[in-house]
Amino acid sequence: MPAQSHASFQLKLLPLAILATCSYSQPSFSAEKSTDITTMSPIVVTGTRIEQNSFDLPIAIDVVDQEDIQAGQLQMTLSESLIRIPGITAQNRTQSAQDPQISSRGFGSRSSFGVRGVRVYVDGIPLTMPDGQGQPGVVDLSAIRSIEVLRGPFSALYGNSSGGVIQLFTENAPKTPEAGATVMFGSYNTTRQILEAAGDADGVEYLLNFSNFESDGYRDNSESDKQQATAKFKFNISADTKLTTLVNWFDQDAQDPIGLDRARAFNSSTRESVVPAAIFANTSVKRDHAQIGFNLEHAFNENNKISLIPYVGTRSNAQILTTTPTATTRATTNARLSEIEREFYGMDARWDNNGALGKMPYNISLGLTYGKQTDDRLDTNILQNGNPVNVLNRREENIASNFDQYVQAKLGITDSVDIHAGARHTKVKLEVNDDLLTLNGNNSGSVEYQKLRPSSVQYGKLRRHLTCIPILVKGLKHLLLLRPHLIALRWALRAGQIYL
Repeated sequence: MPAQSHASFQLKLLPLAILATCSYSQPSFSAEKSTDITTMSPIVVTGTRIEQNSFDLPIAIDVVDQEDIQAGQLQMTLSESLIRIPGITAQNRTQSAQDPQISSRGFGSRSSFGVRGVRVYVDGIPLTMPDGQGQPGVVDLSAIRSIEVLRGPFSALYGNSSGGVIQLFTENAPKTPEAGATVMFGSYNTTRQILEAAGDADGVEYLLNFSNFESDGYRDNSESDKQQATAKFKFNISADTKLTTLVNWFDQDAQDPIGLDRARAFNSSTRESVVPAAIFANTSVKRDHAQIGFNLEHAFNENNKISLIPYVGTRSNAQILTTTPTATTRATTNARLSEIEREFYGMDARWDNNGALGKMPYNISLGLTYGKQTDDRLDTNILQNGNPVNVLNRREENIASNFDQYVQAKLGITDSVDIHAGARHTKVKLEVNDDLLTLNGNNSGSVEYQKLRPSSVQYGKLRRHLTCIPILVKGLKHLLLLRPHLIALRWALRAGQIYL
């Protein structure tokens, strides 16, 4: 979507006591003193599942903070924020009917819809289903405080379809109650309203966020509206036990302008139009998603902690597509309706232990992960040569489940050197129960995959120096292998056979 001019208004209500405190704060007399600022690398949990300085980790991980997520952004798609991360390609499809295409070092680049090859989480609760498809659009970015992006082989420790990991973290509740409202206006009748409230009431930290987005779109047949709600409650049951509840709700209606033919795409006067088949078929999508997850943490002592993260949710998707995109008249246009009704649930149980082997500190995490989704799928021809029809060509139940076991560990050899290692065993089962036997017979079946994925031992803290050694060795090796070719190239240049 092209850049839009928009204005925003935000109002925050603060207690008068806080304002009074600020008014009567003591003046500072240290203006002449040195105000050197030391910028520290961010603390991250993605990758090792425990809080750790990102500089000390031998993995490729970056953090997008709240300012970069929200300031000057429409906050509608992850591509707005992830474009700044090296190794990540986030394609904004410039229309609301399709999710952004996100790839991590090439993983997920072949996904035609949704996000595949990259696992997506919000506060540790997966948004990626057991079949490997993720739906990051259900999270309202106006409620997100940071995004951690993990690339490389260590992401294999997150299971199936994990060429990379994207974890979103919602805002924490402030100590004093706050309420806010934001309104944005833009071209093509684009508007967005956000209402939020957060605070602490009787020991319960809460965050409530609701947003509404509406736009006519800059192309024909691209009108859309979307409503989202996020609710987060943190119960401090005791000094050792905490329970966090996260609820996400999402509802969207969006027209689909689909792609342009070559003639329209390369003509400046028709780039905002659509092919006639999109109008005749009324290509569009309707989605809704509701999910609730819990994170129960209990510390037995300073060395042992367990975490239990169960979640459950539903999702529906109804999309109208044309099967004749090159049709120029309604009489030659065909269309179909693809419907999915999904129920899903799962859990992640983890034990974290830390201690010391002699004088060497260590951290170790052992975990079990289970997930299951059940999809009722219908595919119906609704338009045949311009005439409404109702002919089923697909009716089936798709079931996907996964059961994983993993271990991650870190051992501090010295104050400057850490060893990180881990392994994960993944088992994925896919089933299809065909319920339309009169068309092509019984196409039911199932398939199962399982794999043990260890991660290579890596070094932390001094990795800047240690990783230079294998790089130099490989470089010398390649130079030796290339030496005959370099000699031949030198003689060719001398003979005047190659011109630069």
